[in-house]
Amino acid sequence: MTPLECLRLQGFPKRFEKQINILEKTNFKVCTTRAINKTNNKKIPGLSSWIPKTISMRYKNPFIHGTLAIERALLISLGYYDEEYYYSQDFKLFTDLYKNNEKIYEIKEPLYLLNTKNNISSEHKDRQKFYFDQALNSSIKKQK
Repeated sequence: MTPLECLRLQGFPKRFEKQINILEKTNFKVCTTRAINKTNNKKIPGLSSWIPKTISMRYKNPFIHGTLAIERALLISLGYYDEEYYYSQDFKLFTDLYKNNEKIYEIKEPLYLLNTKNNISSEHKDRQKFYFDQALNSSIKKQK
C-alpha cells in the first residue's frame, strides 16, 4: 500500500480528532502534522521533520501550513496573520509563535494531502524568499 493510500484509509478522517486531542490533553496550543506530496507521494517534511525546528527554520519553513491547528485565543493574541506578508505569511506566523516561546507539536504521521504544483510558493519563489528573510529578521520592508 502506498503512503497516499494509507493516508486516505487511515489518516485523513482522523486528522482533526488527533490534533484536537493534542490541544486538549497536553500543554501545547499549536499542532501540525506531516503530509503526503500529491505530486510524488513522498512524506513532507522529510528530514527536516526530525531536525530541531529552531535550526531548520533558518533555511526553510519546516511546517505544513494546511495542517495548522492553533488555539483561537493564541492566534488572537498574536494579532492573527500579519497582513503585510502576502508571501510567507504562514512562516511569519510560525516565527511569531517561536518568538513568543510557544512550542509547536508536530504529529510525525502524514495526515494531509498537499498540492505543491502551481501554488503561490512554487510560482513566486523570489517573493517567497524575500518575505521569508523578512520574517526571519522580524522586520518587513516593502519589496520594490
